[in-house]
Amino acid sequence: MSYGYSGDLCRAAEKNPALTYRVSKQAVLFGLDSLCIPAGAKNRQLAHTFINYLLEPRVSAEIANEVLYPTPNEAAYPFVDPKLLNNREIYLPDEVLRKAEMLRDVGEASELYERA
Repeated sequence: MSYGYSGDLCRAAEKNPALTYRVSKQAVLFGLDSLCIPAGAKNRQLAHTFINYLLEPRVSAEIANEVLYPTPNEAAYPFVDPKLLNNREIYLPDEVLRKAEMLRDVGEASELYERA
């Protein structure tokens, strides 16, 4: 048994049929990535253009299909590989999401985790 990120574990299971990816029934850690534009960014318009590009449904779907992480962009769903979209280990059902806990920054303790 191992703990890891869903996309990485799904990719490993794809490459090695002896591995299986499953979500714990007891607890799930939920993380997310964000796109932010720093207040002092020199080319804010380019940053907005890039973020808007990533949010285009076909682009969001291409990314999801490649990295095996779910996209929260529902407009992309028609373009997501149905095998991925219907995988309840990747696109978690509501009853699992309700039990999920958000990953939190552990601050200075992150050094301890890195050493371990």
